Amino acid sequence: MLSKLNVLVLSSLFVSNEAIRSRVVIECYGSNDMSREYKTSLSEKNGINPVYKDNVFNLSQNIAYAHFTLRDKHNAVLAQRIVSIDGIKPGYRHLSLLTPTGQPSPSSILLLITWHPSDGSQQHSPDDSCILKMLASPLCAILINKRPPIELVANYVNFRRPFSCFSYMHKLDCEIIG
Repeated sequence: MLSKLNVLVLSSLFVSNEAIRSRVVIECYGSNDMSREYKTSLSEKNGINPVYKDNVFNLSQNIAYAHFTLRDKHNAVLAQRIVSIDGIKPGYRHLSLLTPTGQPSPSSILLLITWHPSDGSQQHSPDDSCILKMLASPLCAILINKRPPIELVANYVNFRRPFSCFSYMHKLDCEIIG
């Protein structure tokens, strides 16, 4: 089943032991050989915990799979992962990454905030509890804005403790994918 998804790439962890600049490339694949590519800007020199200061990527075309790739400034692949869009639930997500050859990487992780766009005509079902929690939180104002400043998002995410996902007012669903 094809789906739509909004993605905000926050940071990655343990990309490299060296101080390198990196970016996240999201390649989306859908029906009829349609594909689209989204790129974050280059991070500051930081291989341990690079932060990406970008906009929300509205993956508005009907897509089935997304290929997340971490690349250095010379476009060399550092880590990667292909995921089914239907398998990504709304909320904060830690996406476990693979090496460029497809082997499990013990520590490379990509931190995302994801949510499915609503056109307003759909009724919320009990399965949408996570997105309802997100909409009730003060973080929602940041996510609805088309260009959320990363500094505001960072107020709700503790980057020093990578598996702690929270907002100040509401505990949000957190899941490690992989």
